[in-house]
Amino acid sequence: MNIIVRYLALTFSIIVSAGLCTPATAALVQYTYTGNTFTDIYPPGLGDVGVNISFIVDESLLPKNGRAVLDVDDYSGARIPFTFSFGLGQYFKIDTAGFYTNPNNTGVDPHFQTYYDRSARIEFDTDADGHLRGNWNAVLNKHEYGRPGLLGGVSISSVANGLNSVDAGELIYSLTGSVTGNPGTWERLLAPVPLPSAMLLFGSAVVGLCIGRRRLFLADSPSAA
Repeated sequence: MNIIVRYLALTFSIIVSAGLCTPATAALVQYTYTGNTFTDIYPPGLGDVGVNISFIVDESLLPKNGRAVLDVDDYSGARIPFTFSFGLGQYFKIDTAGFYTNPNNTGVDPHFQTYYDRSARIEFDTDADGHLRGNWNAVLNKHEYGRPGLLGGVSISSVANGLNSVDAGELIYSLTGSVTGNPGTWERLLAPVPLPSAMLLFGSAVVGLCIGRRRLFLADSPSAA
C-alpha cells in the first residue's frame, strides 16, 4: 500500500510541474490562410488554384492594437522569429525553411556558383489580444541567379483590404491569377509543441506504478509462499 501512495504522490507532483511548464509555449500559434479558387487565371486550365499561406509565430511578441511586421530579411535584434509557407493551391509551394541558411550568399562566387535572392514578409493589423485582424498583406520571393544571369524565379503575393479585397498570386514566367470581392479566410490555432519532458516523467511514473502493483500481487499470491 505504501508503494502505491508514493507513486501517486510522485505522479501528482509531475502533473503539477508539467502544468507549470505549459505557459512558456502557450503563445505559439499557427495562422493558416486558405484562398478561394482564382476567377481570373493565365494560362487557363490549371484547375483549383488559390493562394495558401501558413505561418507560426510566438503571439506574445506581437504588438497589441498595432501593426505586426514579420520579415525574413530583418537581421536586427527586433526581428520576430517565424516560419512561413506560401503557395498556389497544389501547383506550387515555397517556404522559409531554408531562408535562414546563408541568407547573404556568403562565400558564393556568382561567376561559377548559383546564388539566391530571397525575401518573405507578412504584415497585419492586430487586436487587443495581438491576434491577426483586418488588413493584411504578404509576399514571398525567390530568384535564382548564375551564369549567364537570372535562371528563374518565383514571386507570389496576396493582399486583402476590407471590401476591396483581392486574392492574387504570380509565378514569374508561369502563372497569374486573382479572385476579387470574395477572398479566402484565416484560421488561428495553437501550434503543435513538443511534449514537455515532465510528461515523459509522468509516463515513467505510471509504468513504475504498474510494476509496483504487479510486485505486490506476486508477493501476496499463494505461489509466492
